[in-house]
Amino acid sequence: MRRREIAREVVVWLITILMVLMFGAAGLRKFSEHSGWTVMFHNLGFPDWFRILIGAIETAAALLLLYPRTAAYGAMANVAVMIGAIASVSMHGWTHSLPQPTVALVLSAIILAARWRQRVRLSQWIMSRASSSSP
Repeated sequence: MRRREIAREVVVWLITILMVLMFGAAGLRKFSEHSGWTVMFHNLGFPDWFRILIGAIETAAALLLLYPRTAAYGAMANVAVMIGAIASVSMHGWTHSLPQPTVALVLSAIILAARWRQRVRLSQWIMSRASSSSP
């Protein structure tokens, strides 16, 4: 690898580790009824099941980010969740809450772009699983 490619890969991994820690921790905290997330989701008018769903998506996305072949899918999930977060806080006028999901959206988009070519193509993966399990 050339220096530029190595530097790019190091930057992508640093961003990925940051996002894994951020989304992993935030996702897991959403499962607790005593976290600030519960209050925030209630203040935004969302039911408890939605908070838990978002927590599950964020936790799963954090795990997907750890493997370059699935990182694009984890980043896609994070982008979708962050678009929803930005829309939710914007509609309630909570402009002070916008920087964190905006930064997370941009960093997730960087990972998505960087890992897109490395992704495992789901159709190929499904076909390889089906052929390996047939008698």
